[in-house]
Amino acid sequence: MPIAKKQTVQDDVLTMARSRLNYIFDRFDKVVVGFSGGKDSTCCLNLTLEVAAYRKRLPLDVYFFDEEAVAPETIEYVGRVAKRPDITFRWICGPIKHRNACSTVQPWWYCWSPEDRRLWVRDFPQECTDYDERFRAIDTPNFMGAIYGPECGNVANVVGLRTQESLNRYRMVAGGNNSREPFLTPTIYPHIRNASVIYDWTSDDVWLAPWRLGWDYNRAYDLLAAMGVPTHAQRVAPPFGEQPIRGLSQWRICWPQLWDKMLARVPGADTALRYSTTELYGRGAAATKPDDLCWKDVALQHLTRLTGDDQRECATNLTTMIDYHERYSPEPIPDETPDPRSGLCWSDIAMVAMRGDLKNSRSTHCMIGAAMKRAGVIKETPRLK
Repeated sequence: MPIAKKQTVQDDVLTMARSRLNYIFDRFDKVVVGFSGGKDSTCCLNLTLEVAAYRKRLPLDVYFFDEEAVAPETIEYVGRVAKRPDITFRWICGPIKHRNACSTVQPWWYCWSPEDRRLWVRDFPQECTDYDERFRAIDTPNFMGAIYGPECGNVANVVGLRTQESLNRYRMVAGGNNSREPFLTPTIYPHIRNASVIYDWTSDDVWLAPWRLGWDYNRAYDLLAAMGVPTHAQRVAPPFGEQPIRGLSQWRICWPQLWDKMLARVPGADTALRYSTTELYGRGAAATKPDDLCWKDVALQHLTRLTGDDQRECATNLTTMIDYHERYSPEPIPDETPDPRSGLCWSDIAMVAMRGDLKNSRSTHCMIGAAMKRAGVIKETPRLK
């Protein structure tokens, strides 16, 4: 897939976000906002409300998927948003499949699963407007079709995806073929598009906007800031996925009572708290191996620890990396020194196998360096001032 390079345009990121939203309201029958209570979705919510009011499209449809292991300040903030008269709010609960990167034995967990009621970290919210057992068969990113069906017409789902967050997110926007609307990406549902209207914002932008424009925000970030967590590393989503797992210690310090319940709720959380930034979880720069094994052997050993569909999914990601190397280099994959053409080596692939990489995040990260050099066009907008 070709990856577009960045280019500077005249307008700032705030102006561009408003322009994208106006385009979305022109094109789509229904515009909804996926609101998590986080800093990115806060910006998306307030910008969309602003444009919807100007275009007389209020009340705005907003949905919040309650992931159970949520900080009290997040629930308080979401509650304030839900009471706004210019919003039609859906508070959704259900046993949706979530990644558990804390454990290779139980690599998934299901929030609000009835069979685990005794382990729930919170009481079931009285504000819940939607509960559906069908969510159990749906991965988290794909439940939209269950709440906004074809009868809604063409749906734009405004989400707080930003390309600064990861190379994988950059690829989602920069790898598209439509240069006019790179912020619109398809879903598994033909009538729904995800709209990343702030994809070019930085973490500084998403905090400067609420301060300059007087928006309400999630007070959980105040606790993280008091801990000294830099703005780009602050997260309020459940910390059990491949990327958020590095912030487990923040939850233990900021919300100790909640953390005690989270330990019992998600298998492996206690171990991950201690070792999530080490080679045991495929992180850190000091990964080692037995002298009698090569990194290819290490990768295969970690792959065999997974079972069933999880093993097949991880194996597919590793195969994709191998195919990528063969496409760009005629040489065998090196053991430790990255190949100059593909940028890959078996030690990188072994680290992916250690993590399981069931969400294809690390394998994409390893491959995207060479792809970003290829031709294309994507616009980089000036910072919000």
